Amino acid sequence: RRLPGGSVRSFRPAGEAFPPLPAAVTARDLAPWGRRRGHRHGGGKGISAECALALGLKTGARLALIGRSRPETDPELDANLKRMARAGARIRYYAADVTDAGAIFAAVRQAEGEAGRITAAIHGAGTNVPRLIESLDVATFLDTLKPKVEGLRNLLAAVDAEGLKLLVTFSSIIGRIGLP
Repeated sequence: RRLPGGSVRSFRPAGEAFPPLPAAVTARDLAPWGRRRGHRHGGGKGISAECALALGLKTGARLALIGRSRPETDPELDANLKRMARAGARIRYYAADVTDAGAIFAAVRQAEGEAGRITAAIHGAGTNVPRLIESLDVATFLDTLKPKVEGLRNLLAAVDAEGLKLLVTFSSIIGRIGLP
């Protein structure tokens, strides 16, 4: 909910409030990791890619996008990466399945070797099979959670989790309210 001064307060499920978040993130807010250390994120499409792009453009942070698709075989991804580069984002894309711990570890090591330590992550991995959560059987539900939960575990194991200054994750609004 919006608070006086424009900040946003979010709540844990039990109703306990998190500290207020700034209404807008500025380059000054991100100075500890922005231009000097680089911003890292997963995926080259969807809402997480758009959030990373906005953050990268606003702060000048470098983006290491990790996703299971390959631009040479995915025209949508290829077009999106080119659009992001034309917009001025400093990006590198690494193909790796977030549910494969070894592949994520290798992609993270390569990204860190090329651009420095990872200090921020936007994790938006998921399967794009839009259905209400109530309509999922147990197997489908677990398959849906795997890239989000196991993927986040793999990502946090591959980076210096203690060195992260920012971690953003996404769930599924479609699973909660359905398609319009």
